[in-house]
Amino acid sequence: MSPSLPKIAVVLGGANGLLGRAVAEALAKAGVTVHAVSSKDVDYFDADALDEYLDGIEPDDENFDYADLCLVNAVAHTQVDKAEDEP
Repeated sequence: MSPSLPKIAVVLGGANGLLGRAVAEALAKAGVTVHAVSSKDVDYFDADALDEYLDGIEPDDENFDYADLCLVNAVAHTQVDKAEDEP
């Protein structure tokens, strides 16, 4: 039996990565609404673009309160050699 979590929604950055997929699966099993976000959806390094993306998230429930929205960062750079050359 999965633990029960309060009614929240999670915006999961890095959702297509190894960690992100595992986190999304665990949250979904616990009954949490997951808004999966990848770098194809938004530029994580552009604060204005990220803010605009988050503003565009529509609640699935009329009783949803944005105070119940949690942002989880599972973004990672997996090409280690390339990461050393790029900031």
